[in-house]
Amino acid sequence: MWFWVGLFIRLLIVPFFMNWDFWANTRLVAEFVQSGSLAQVYANPLGTFPPLLFWTLGGYFKLVWGMLGSGFGEWLGYKELSALSSVNIFRYMLVLKVIYLAAEMGAGYVLALMFSGKERALVWRWWMLSPVVIYAVEMFTNIDALPLVFMVLSLYWLKKEKGVKASVAMGLAAAYKMFPVLLFPLVVMQARGVKEKLVRAAVMVGVFVGTQVPAWGLSGYWSQVVFGDSGQALWSARVSLGGERAIYVYLLVYVVVLFWYGQGKKTFERLMLAGFGVMGGIFAFSVFHLQWFLWLVPWLMFYGVGVKQAGWELWLANGMFWAMVAASAVSLNLGMLGPGEPTFWYLEWPVRGLVGERVFWLLGILQTCLAAALAGMGYKWWRVIGTRRMDAQA
Repeated sequence: MWFWVGLFIRLLIVPFFMNWDFWANTRLVAEFVQSGSLAQVYANPLGTFPPLLFWTLGGYFKLVWGMLGSGFGEWLGYKELSALSSVNIFRYMLVLKVIYLAAEMGAGYVLALMFSGKERALVWRWWMLSPVVIYAVEMFTNIDALPLVFMVLSLYWLKKEKGVKASVAMGLAAAYKMFPVLLFPLVVMQARGVKEKLVRAAVMVGVFVGTQVPAWGLSGYWSQVVFGDSGQALWSARVSLGGERAIYVYLLVYVVVLFWYGQGKKTFERLMLAGFGVMGGIFAFSVFHLQWFLWLVPWLMFYGVGVKQAGWELWLANGMFWAMVAASAVSLNLGMLGPGEPTFWYLEWPVRGLVGERVFWLLGILQTCLAAALAGMGYKWWRVIGTRRMDAQA
């Protein structure tokens, strides 16, 4: 039942929201389909994703281009408001977003398979009704749905102790967008012997690098994908040591998490807690884009089900996220209710209009509370793991 309820909600939303990112990426992928040239993609400042993403979306566009009609190519050349007034826009939006919807729901299905009985049904219901998921994918049209499904699939295979399959999936996740690279060390460290560790590392790196090689000779790939602004967000929190030196807070947390995981038993539950530390640290110590919160959803759901004492900290984390959405620029982070009300895109930043530059102080307060909630979750999760270990030894 929850599948149909969730699908119905998504299909009601999909045709009516079009974020600027979706509009720009759709036009860029269409240009790639017509030219077949990665050089042209990375000559465009908007070409900020690895090649596999353009190959995948390009293949999907070729598959559905006929369904979109002969006017689709002309529509891509319209200015924003002209594009919104097209009589075909509802059909365009629905068809173009199906691939993201399928990837997102696939991630939720695989996540649910990691549980059994009532817990599996609970996770599936949470996913299908999750406002964060629906906001990030169906409203925002987040490309991150594609790497997310492979990241979750890798976690599923890790739980099943299928290391090579997990490595292939994690390598593919990073090949779509590079944030899963942060999880590579955990996948390797979970392996029992040196040989298995080397195999996992070789498979992940091989899959990842193999999909990047065709773009290595393009300067735009290095400046926009590898060393682009999104990646630099991880280094935004720093403690100055004087002179030119500084301690980067996220990197410090990241290394400590890896050290902690490496010192104990490589159980799947400890792996998930370490992964939560790796991913949660991004939202505590970086200037993250709000749509990235989708990356954390599998860990939040695993926490909500696996840690029986989950409570206020989970609600606080979600509440602070939505408060940050409300306090941020509407035109960028909520999207535009395109076909229904084109002027929605031009609401700009209502909260900033009310409080001026103090909006950044407000966002800092909200992110601090979010970081505190995530820290509370990590501490409680760590305590639960320790209690279970002691009970098992008793």
